[in-house]
Amino acid sequence: MSCCDVITGDTDILACITVADTDEFREVTREFMRRCPIIKTYRSITVAQRVKLNPLYLFDET
Repeated sequence: MSCCDVITGDTDILACITVADTDEFREVTREFMRRCPIIKTYRSITVAQRVKLNPLYLFDET
C-alpha cells in the first residue's frame, strides 16, 4: 500500500508506504530521495497499531 498527499502545515507532503522491514524502508527512502532532489529533509513515523484502513468511501446520492 502506498499513497502520497499534499497537506497543510509545517509538512508539505505526506507519503504513506508499507514495507517489510527497516532494510526495505532504507532502500525505498534512498531511492525516493534520489529521484526527488528538491526534497531537502524528511521525517519518518512508524505505525504502532493500525486502527482502521478504509480507502473506499461510498456516498448515498439520493
